[in-house]
Amino acid sequence: MKTNSLSPALWHFPLNRTHAGVPFGNGRLGALVWGGGNVLTMTLGRADFWDHRGGFHWTEKQSYANIRSALEANDTKAMAAFYEGSSTKEEGAPPYPTMLPVGRIEVRFDKGYRLSTLALDLASAVATVTLVARSGKSASFTMFCDLVNDTLVLDVPASLKYTVKGVPSWVTARKALEKISYRAPKRLANGWVQECPVDPALAVGWATAHPPKPTHGGRVSSPAAQLRIATARGNTVAEAKACLEKTLAKPVAIAKTRAWWKQYWNATPSLAIPNAELQFAHDFGMYKFAGMTHPDGVPATLQGPWVEDDRLPPWSNDYHFNINVQMCYWPAYRGNHLSHLLPLFAMVRTWWPQLQDNARKFVGIPDGFMLPHSVDDRNTAIGGYWSGTIDHGCTAWVCEMMYRYVQFSGDLDFLRTDAYPFMKGTMKVYQAMFEDKDGTLTLPVSVSPEYDDEAWKGWGRNASFQLACVHRLAADLQEAERLLKLPATPDWADIRKRLPVITTVDKEGKERIAIWEGTDLEHSHRHHSHLGALVPFNVLDPDDKASPHFKSIHNAIVRWINKGQSLWSGWCVPWASMLHTRMGNGDAAEFWLIAWDRIFTNESHASLHDGHVPGLTLFGHGSVLCDHSKDEVMQMDASMSAVAALYEMMVHDICGVHHILRGAPARWRDVSFANLLCKGGVLVSAERVAGKLARVTLRATCATRFTLADPWTGNVRTLPLRKGQTLTLTPKR
Repeated sequence: MKTNSLSPALWHFPLNRTHAGVPFGNGRLGALVWGGGNVLTMTLGRADFWDHRGGFHWTEKQSYANIRSALEANDTKAMAAFYEGSSTKEEGAPPYPTMLPVGRIEVRFDKGYRLSTLALDLASAVATVTLVARSGKSASFTMFCDLVNDTLVLDVPASLKYTVKGVPSWVTARKALEKISYRAPKRLANGWVQECPVDPALAVGWATAHPPKPTHGGRVSSPAAQLRIATARGNTVAEAKACLEKTLAKPVAIAKTRAWWKQYWNATPSLAIPNAELQFAHDFGMYKFAGMTHPDGVPATLQGPWVEDDRLPPWSNDYHFNINVQMCYWPAYRGNHLSHLLPLFAMVRTWWPQLQDNARKFVGIPDGFMLPHSVDDRNTAIGGYWSGTIDHGCTAWVCEMMYRYVQFSGDLDFLRTDAYPFMKGTMKVYQAMFEDKDGTLTLPVSVSPEYDDEAWKGWGRNASFQLACVHRLAADLQEAERLLKLPATPDWADIRKRLPVITTVDKEGKERIAIWEGTDLEHSHRHHSHLGALVPFNVLDPDDKASPHFKSIHNAIVRWINKGQSLWSGWCVPWASMLHTRMGNGDAAEFWLIAWDRIFTNESHASLHDGHVPGLTLFGHGSVLCDHSKDEVMQMDASMSAVAALYEMMVHDICGVHHILRGAPARWRDVSFANLLCKGGVLVSAERVAGKLARVTLRATCATRFTLADPWTGNVRTLPLRKGQTLTLTPKR
């Protein structure tokens, strides 16, 4: 079976800004490598470098009863009063927690050299930087991120003389930092220490493995030296400095780093698709996924450890739970890296007391969980607007992540101790919000993420997004109790029976999925949330012609296409691809991923929130005339969801039935994939040759029953598999 071989990725200098940099990372330390001429620049980031001051806190006034009463009465003054005093405002402090910029390291080579290329070997995560001399001769050195010691390592030969300069973010983002009470860092011989008003200090520095003897101007004149760049935290300046020195003195863990990357790629599914752009999107995407979600690192935020050094990061580089965190982690599932999810789940577990307090204040119950849409690593709310605060779909979506992990891994201990209790507590909040109306359950006040959320207009009864969340959660609770051999809770079946799955509107004689009661999709919108019952919550089958929702689904897709992409952001484009895959429209699924790559990545393949070039969307710019390379917002969610969308094209399940190559365009006459992980711990491989599916292989990592739509007959088959069994399916002759 043909598979991809991870060809090296190549960048040409000059790379003239931070967001054009090539990423290196280990889940905690991040570096964006860029530059031009004879200066190589490394913008550093730390995934745990937070200023925790400020933020928003749930108050007793923000109860569901109060909010419902005010919204139904259109009492905007009362709503405003509920949220007054919920923010922590302090002079000289940020209004809410924010991740902080670190700074940059500049390596200046002799003027006789200029940077030429950076070739990144994705398999080993080692880059080779090549410089060209005036004479035409070239020289090169390698660099990589030490996964064990939080260091960036450059192996520079003796023929390349260089000097090193440290540029703290105090220099590049001084106005923003001064405004929130930061002062100039303490300079070290080879680095600096940045004190923080209330949080631990950060030390940044560099050293050589075998310190050379400097000559005039500090140039290196000894044999090849290993330049190490590191960061370290400490409660005081002295403690941070000592920790930095200790880190820099450690031997480089090159053997362990190489072994980790080898294991990582061995476990990663391989794709061989006849589209070079999308092949690269997968391979480079999985490289970045490792750098931002390493199991020994910090849970991934919007940008992971890659924080620009010239400003405070957009949206604080926080945790957005109304889709962005989920997208960042989507490759963990079919990508066969489930351990990368565990730091996120562990962090959420530490928040349980606060999440229970939120639920108590909102609906008056002691054992619920409620998660705001936007928080820092301590669960302090960053986004203070009301509709994000009460968007309980954020909590339910974390439940979906947890239970999906259980389905793919078979980890019943995690289900018992973490996922199931969290799922029950989340559903209890929904139950407290339900209203029984003539035997039918409804959600009187509900929101759809960021839809018409200005002022107090963004709400309605039975938002389709929230209904999909509830149905996914109820179905998963039923299955969880069967797995744990617990008595069935009647409530879950009752909810699935009496709560609508979607809300519909009937206009122009066509019934279709609505945003909420009485509200059609009125305009282009970046959140395809009203279609969440299809993707990602997977509670409706678009192929089921006997379903009472069949026409509503298809009419909703037509409406969605009609309203177009004029206000889409980068991360919602791969989601659109997934929706087309579920509808069996592989050509459109491919098209939207190509559009994402062309429009929402820059010349260095950085994943952007807003369009890099005009022509597809006006979101974030409002004009086709502006310079789209300015004020770039780089986020990882779109890049990660593009990988997941490619996996969906290869194999996905609709309501428990797996489909092979349903999203792969027919024009892909030769395409294959190997070892995509599916529910039940089954590794799936398949190959299409000359336009015909040649074989499907199933390899069971545990005993299970695997259900798929036979790709040759269309019949649904359930196949019992023993642990370790490999089953190959071929067309009948």
